[in-house]
Amino acid sequence: MKGQRHDSVATGTTTMKAAAIDRFGPPSAITLHTMPVPEPDPHEVLIEIHAAGVGSWDESIRDGSWKPPGRTKFPMVLGTDGAGVVVAKGSRARRFRVGDRVYAYESMNKKGGFYAQYVAVDQRRAARVPRRLDLLQAGACAVTALTAEQGVEAADVRKGQTVLIFGASGAVGSLAVQLCGGRSARVRPARTRDRPGSPSGADRGTVSAPLGRRRSSRPASPRRRPDGASGAEGAIDQLLI
Repeated sequence: MKGQRHDSVATGTTTMKAAAIDRFGPPSAITLHTMPVPEPDPHEVLIEIHAAGVGSWDESIRDGSWKPPGRTKFPMVLGTDGAGVVVAKGSRARRFRVGDRVYAYESMNKKGGFYAQYVAVDQRRAARVPRRLDLLQAGACAVTALTAEQGVEAADVRKGQTVLIFGASGAVGSLAVQLCGGRSARVRPARTRDRPGSPSGADRGTVSAPLGRRRSSRPASPRRRPDGASGAEGAIDQLLI
């Protein structure tokens, strides 16, 4: 037996509902399917999905403009990220316990995506959901949070640096603001003076603090740097677009 089944799965639940496609095409190609519950491999966890993320890239997967090499196997369950509860795990999956709240990401999963009641993913592509987040919030942030984190990591953002972030009120940008703030960097959201009716303080050039800290609505004040330049107005250490 590959996985250790949780009681809710072991007591006869062998099938699940999933939103899948039988061919590439328009939104109408997505239909509700009854499919087998995936069996986790030794290093995988089986997650009972409570919320699945929906991104602009899902359209490209659905219509076939973005697909892995080789022949596509249908029906294909869509969805690249989501959140839920671990209900089973493989024999070598030791990072999580049954009952853990997790969010996960898996692109082009051969066992099916997150638009389903259950999904099996490699344990390395999952993480525990922070206590302050509910599963609905967690299900929407895996891909965008990873994208933001990769950008911050690639830029090697450090304490005291000034970072200019374009699109700071968007899904990825707003998380990048939090991650940079968590590193004690100074965030300078890009202004959008040419776009009227900006809904976010980030677009108006205000400073945002990391989640869990007090948020300031005051414009950033200039800070003198060792080289004599103004940290807020005269120099930008990193740029995230």
